[in-house]
Amino acid sequence: MLDEKDFEKIQSMIDKSVGDAKDGILAQTADMIDKSKAGILAQTADMIDKSKAGILAQTAAMIDQAKDDMLKQSAANTRVIIESSVMKKLDLLIEGQQALLETLAPKSRVEELEEEVSFLKSVVHLHSQRLAELEKAQ
Repeated sequence: MLDEKDFEKIQSMIDKSVGDAKDGILAQTADMIDKSKAGILAQTADMIDKSKAGILAQTAAMIDQAKDDMLKQSAANTRVIIESSVMKKLDLLIEGQQALLETLAPKSRVEELEEEVSFLKSVVHLHSQRLAELEKAQ
């Protein structure tokens, strides 16, 4: 039959087995936790890198869109300035030119007047000569 010392030895062996098992389980658990930590860190780093890349791409797209919008707005502003100031000045110049063209005689009329002036000059010259001859004759 088993006595108390045997029970103590059995208890000691059980305690040692449980302790060894416990140490093994703790070591395995710590190893699993370390591996899980490393995996989680790697996944987290990968997710952060992908998020950064996505954010950078979105930011670049937003900047490009903002540039396009600014260029379109600048072009629209330039058009408004041209229409409001330059076009008014051009219209005024055109009106002034029209007024000048309306007051100028046509080329054909100027040519006719030149011919008439030339004829009148020759008549005046002729009359001046006749007057001079008449004055000499008196």
